[in-house]
Amino acid sequence: GQGDAALIRTGDGLNILSDGGGTGSGGAVGEYILLPYLKSRGVAAVDVMISSHPDQDHIDGLLSVLDNLPVRTLIVGSGWPEQGLQAQLLARARQNGAELLEAAAGDAYRLGDTLKLTVYSPPEGARSSGDAEDNDYSLVCEISCGETDMLFTGDAGGELLSRLADTYDIEAEIVKLPHHGSKTGYSLDFYQGCRAKAAIISVGADNSYGHPAAGVVEYWQEQGGLYRTDEQGAVTVRLTARDYTVETGE
Repeated sequence: GQGDAALIRTGDGLNILSDGGGTGSGGAVGEYILLPYLKSRGVAAVDVMISSHPDQDHIDGLLSVLDNLPVRTLIVGSGWPEQGLQAQLLARARQNGAELLEAAAGDAYRLGDTLKLTVYSPPEGARSSGDAEDNDYSLVCEISCGETDMLFTGDAGGELLSRLADTYDIEAEIVKLPHHGSKTGYSLDFYQGCRAKAAIISVGADNSYGHPAAGVVEYWQEQGGLYRTDEQGAVTVRLTARDYTVETGE
């Protein structure tokens, strides 16, 4: 749908959930889509849960998972005040017994024996107003398997991505585009700088927002590596230390 969620499974058996989808669903996406999907994949516990930012279309399903499955660690971006959906997320994580980690630019974590998580934003000490539309406080991070990288951008805006490209030497073969392919996340400098070969847009079919933007679609179609959940269903990326493959549909 219009929400955003990714399940990451490591070669040594860890389950990592990055965002949980949901738009105005009041838990329906978690109950009827996300939890059944996790069950179908044999996921009985989540080793690491990552919340990019507390927009409902990213966080709603995570609340359902915390209510129904053991979660060992929750990673959130630094700078979000404990209010609204963020407060609900943290409260349920504490009830679940999950370890809480507040990540900022420069942090890095090992995800089992095969993957590494590198954080590029938000900067340490940054402080959001707590507004759900404060998208530039999204957690922007990269998951690496050897020399192969996939970038997760939350709902970060194009200007922020351009600044990150100027600050860090970010290169990633695959990028999950921000904000469902919205024009607000378009950054030609960033796209060209990270040298991505494939882009994934998590977006609802016939949505009322006009996502994805025509310019974003045109750019990635020219690159020959555009994947959209509204047209192709679930997108599966398989990373090895030197390469990747992409499959669509279930």
